[in-house]
Amino acid sequence: MNQSLPRQKPRPRRIAADEAHAWARNLRLGNPHAKLILSMVTLYVDGDGFCFVSIPALAFDTELSAQTVRSRLAWLEEIGVIARVPQWVDERGHRNSEARGRRTSDTIRLLIDIDAEQIEARAKRGQREHGSDDDEEADPTPVTLSRGIGSGMPEDSADPALTLRRPYDSAEGLISEPEPEPESPPKAPSGGVCDDDKIQEEEQIIEPEHFAEFWRGYPGHEVMSRYRALEIFVTMKPDEQAHARAAALAHAEMLAKLKRRPKDAHKWLAERGWQEYPQAKLQTGKPATERRLIRGRELEAACLAMKIAGLRPPSLINTTSEETGKTTESTFWARPIGPDLLALVQFAHEDPSSWELVTEGSKEFAAWRERLQAWIGSDVQGDRIWLEAFDPNIHGLPGSHPDFRLRKSTKGFRVPMSPPWPPKKDGTIYTDDNGGNDDAAA
Repeated sequence: MNQSLPRQKPRPRRIAADEAHAWARNLRLGNPHAKLILSMVTLYVDGDGFCFVSIPALAFDTELSAQTVRSRLAWLEEIGVIARVPQWVDERGHRNSEARGRRTSDTIRLLIDIDAEQIEARAKRGQREHGSDDDEEADPTPVTLSRGIGSGMPEDSADPALTLRRPYDSAEGLISEPEPEPESPPKAPSGGVCDDDKIQEEEQIIEPEHFAEFWRGYPGHEVMSRYRALEIFVTMKPDEQAHARAAALAHAEMLAKLKRRPKDAHKWLAERGWQEYPQAKLQTGKPATERRLIRGRELEAACLAMKIAGLRPPSLINTTSEETGKTTESTFWARPIGPDLLALVQFAHEDPSSWELVTEGSKEFAAWRERLQAWIGSDVQGDRIWLEAFDPNIHGLPGSHPDFRLRKSTKGFRVPMSPPWPPKKDGTIYTDDNGGNDDAAA
């Protein structure tokens, strides 16, 4: 034996990987895509039955679209095969389940101890109710291949039209972009994940003038691929780019009214969806969005709107008067500050935990969402709201502990109004006397 060779670092031991993979292999789910995704998930398992893996990794491993991966994970959770535990990363880079810091990919717990016959029975009921993978109406999202995987042709002979006009699906994080982790999760069997950052390191694309504003205005861009949208955007003519930028907000408003989910931005551009809004034009001779400094009551109202929407407050500018020595806070704001938004200033110093809760799917939620999008100028999805206090004796336990329970939560807004309707556009506050109704957002 050659003693001069450096000793290689051993691979991390995955105690439960073989057992978990055999368990998944023997389940009869009647759903091939879900079975494939579950099998891939088991390759990331640790000794306690937990897996930390993002949507990009699973999309890359399975060669399925991100949307297909998301829908099948939701189905697996519904039939009791897995449980997803929301995760955050705090300012020190530590992952936690107490909502400290920024959201990251969920931890997936494999429910290996559940009786396989119960799981298979629920899977059969789920197939009867929602259809199978062979039923096109059950999942209208096409199953697409990731770039460079299973294409059957070398990269230098690929059809350029496929790249420019029929792009691949997005494969972003399970909840949000995964944050860097202090302790490295198990590596993917494929050897890594093809993400946007790595692509951009290899292929630098200069952003056109209107792309940044288009991206900010396009609904749901937070969970879409910026790079893939940019690939399509740079192939468009300058007047088409300006039109798409102007149409993005109109498209967001239309989807909000119809309560429809947006397509991925790169698909919308490739299909020339902006042509459906011929009246959406940028004003010539003026910037499309005029930003101005706001302070005082306008600043308080704008910050409160961001708080209700669950967004970060705007960056503040401190200006000190040479004469009085008084410091004034202000910020740049692009949207009009109307009477309805100013009417919220009276609630600026209240504790949000005492506000009314409006949940996703209700008429009140739809009214607030539409109004917040008009105030802020971007798509608003609602925030995760906890329905019970964090109990370390239950919620802080390892997932394998018999007393562990997921902390109950919902999605919606906390609003300072009772009844919980947004103010009228003239600033009138709804009361129990005049009553909130479907016209509250008018």
